[in-house]
Amino acid sequence: MSEQIPNGSWIHWKDRAVFSLSGPDRVRYLNGQVTNRIDQDLTNKTIAACVCSLKGKVEALVWITELDGRILIDGELRQREFLAERLDRYLIADDCELEDVTADWRLYHRIGDLSADGRESSRLSAAGEDIWKRSTDDAPEWPVESEMSSDAFQLLKIRSMLPESDAEITGNEFPSELGLDRWAVDFHKGCYLGQEVISRIESVGKTKRSLVRFLSKEPLIPGAKIFEAKHQWEILRSQLIVPEGVHEGLAMQSPVKKDLPPEFSQANEFTVIEEPFMRTPTND
Repeated sequence: MSEQIPNGSWIHWKDRAVFSLSGPDRVRYLNGQVTNRIDQDLTNKTIAACVCSLKGKVEALVWITELDGRILIDGELRQREFLAERLDRYLIADDCELEDVTADWRLYHRIGDLSADGRESSRLSAAGEDIWKRSTDDAPEWPVESEMSSDAFQLLKIRSMLPESDAEITGNEFPSELGLDRWAVDFHKGCYLGQEVISRIESVGKTKRSLVRFLSKEPLIPGAKIFEAKHQWEILRSQLIVPEGVHEGLAMQSPVKKDLPPEFSQANEFTVIEEPFMRTPTND
């Protein structure tokens, strides 16, 4: 990211559905369900992973760590029911138990160096840490003045190109289209749901569609469609930055079609942001 995130900025990340996976087969089972490697030491870090369909399309983005001998999986709160059903669906002969513990835990995320109680985490495009607290525990003793406002947090998620359900994640996107193949997919791990399709796409190369970040001086609401000579974009999320007076957001970019329907409008003062990849790649 080109914008600097103040060191020490933190947020109580409230909209999380949290699940606990316990039992001797917990690692083997989850490793066959998600795109990243679970058979690694997760006691001091959090990793991202995609939950995909058999066709290799992203259904959810989850974050995984290990705590007190259990695997903690968290995803978006609005996907709580879906995740509970999806993560439990293939639990047949495996000796492990899935439990919804959303009400028991609170997640805090802070930008900056790892503290004694933190877990290394790149939920946003900057090095940071997760701290999990029981619902009955006190919050971390972080400076109140360093807490991000809701607007600043939402903007930071856009600038981090963090895909969310009902916007970037609709169940019709491959990990590579959302940029998740770079930091939430391990192409060297064992089999998982959707792996054959995802690996095939990786071997072929770049997909036609890709998630991009944009700046616009005109308001662009989700669902708006615009084009220029080579590309067309469907707006997925947008936020007005007030003192700059520009709109910043995420869009799905694809090659322009010859015959565009009338709902497409000409791009005017619309800029796609090109920036270096900031998260640690899954496959170094």
